[in-house]
Amino acid sequence: MADKKITELNQITTIDPTDIFPVVDNPSGSPETKKSTFQQLADWLASLSQNLTNKTLQGNNNVSVVSQKDSNGTERSIAKINASNILEIGDSNLAGQQFNTPLVNNTAIKQKDSTGTARNILNLNSSNDLEIGGDGINKLIFKTPFDGWIAANETWTYASSTSFTVSGNVTGKYQKGDKIKLTQSSTVKYFYIIGVSYSAPNTTITITGGSDYSLANAPITDNYYSKVENPQGFPDYFNYNSTVSGTGGSEGTYSEINYASQFTIKGRTVYLMIYKDINNIGSWSGTLRVLLPVSPSSNNQIVIGLIARKSSGNWHDANTWGAAYTSNNYLIFNKNYGLSDVGFADIVNGTRIAINGFYYI
Repeated sequence: MADKKITELNQITTIDPTDIFPVVDNPSGSPETKKSTFQQLADWLASLSQNLTNKTLQGNNNVSVVSQKDSNGTERSIAKINASNILEIGDSNLAGQQFNTPLVNNTAIKQKDSTGTARNILNLNSSNDLEIGGDGINKLIFKTPFDGWIAANETWTYASSTSFTVSGNVTGKYQKGDKIKLTQSSTVKYFYIIGVSYSAPNTTITITGGSDYSLANAPITDNYYSKVENPQGFPDYFNYNSTVSGTGGSEGTYSEINYASQFTIKGRTVYLMIYKDINNIGSWSGTLRVLLPVSPSSNNQIVIGLIARKSSGNWHDANTWGAAYTSNNYLIFNKNYGLSDVGFADIVNGTRIAINGFYYI
């Protein structure tokens, strides 16, 4: 072949990695013309590290803009815009993420779980609520604006008027003092959680709504929980039946005027307010007891209270007792500096009971 200038050579249409091109080796020292392949050039370029400051990477639609070899030498996509105009970071064999454009009612971020299944990480749903997590993983749904309630994202099944069950072990999700909100037959109900226990395959959640709310044997929908102080709509307090009884005898003709029997729970502390007059002690005998709304964590917790005996329209200070303590599910008043308890033998018709204190559960 006659000598030709490079500019006179035929134009190649497709470059193959094994194609050869000339290279001048050591041009500043002892120059020598050698050959190289385009694969060698590609490998050399791939080994270079460049800082990209204020640079733009461009690529064709649905083609990787950035790629890199993995530890096995396989080329992997690092970033690309796919056919749905979603930015993908990582390819199908990597723990990739996807960023939807625009971010309206679409999955914002996805990532594969340990089984290789793509899961939603962030999503703005059709109600404009921010969802963290997706199907198959623990998911939190925050309403916008945030009202303090988090969607439970699981099925609650009726067990009793004061409990429901959840499939699996969710003891790390719920605890005493948490607030819950649910709907049954179009009625919104509120409760405190007062117990959480797991026995395979279900977790049992024990709740109280005082005498204001009870769980019905019906489907539970729109179920939420909250760990904040004041979620939207949650009652300031619950009413309950602060039953007075004795350790002996029976109710008989017992009667009372109940002005207030209320409680609220903050964390593991129950705050209690009771105010009532006993009109007729009935046939009760033994120690006087007042039922608590929630079982205490231990006995002998001191609660501030007052029992005052009224006679001939006057309160007798000599018959007023102020110290009370927890005993199982009851509150018992103490007298004589702890030597004995107030009994029905100590009171008469017209006795007033007033309690304003707290105890732990």
